[in-house]
Amino acid sequence: MILFIRRLLFLLLLPGFGMFSFDTTAQQVIFDWIDSDRVLPGHVIFKLKPEVIKGPEPPLHAPEAIMLALSGYTKSNAERVFPYHYPPAMKYHPSGNPYSDLSRIYEVVIDKHDDMKNAMFDIASTGLVEYVQPRYLPETFPHHEVKLVLTGHVPNDSLLSLQYHLEKVQAFAAW
Repeated sequence: MILFIRRLLFLLLLPGFGMFSFDTTAQQVIFDWIDSDRVLPGHVIFKLKPEVIKGPEPPLHAPEAIMLALSGYTKSNAERVFPYHYPPAMKYHPSGNPYSDLSRIYEVVIDKHDDMKNAMFDIASTGLVEYVQPRYLPETFPHHEVKLVLTGHVPNDSLLSLQYHLEKVQAFAAW
């Protein structure tokens, strides 16, 4: 009950900010991945909107409003993932594509993994972020079994089974 009242007061103190920064479908997809073994337990990543940043570069810690939303979930500060990255000098590449601003990406560690969904919801409900997601673990390509085509020549390479691209481009048939 206290958590509900705190959330309600928090939302009332932030007039003009939207309730959600992503639609229900995206929210459900993200939340389904939280219980997966492909995320780092308790770690949440979010990116601040450009209009939230005051000054030439983002602060090292997340804004007070986000930390207030996270006060029931963690005692640590949300810190920049790339602390030495500065905002791009130009917004767009000469080709017309926008540059990525990695300086607005933050990470926070939630004390209990079970609270991640609620913490992500509370971060999104501040209206200060472009996105919020769990920290995904990097995946490596699985080791493929290479099917050697009988060509009369078998490469003498102990790491041949790790080179999955050779089968894809049919290198064995060419040999």
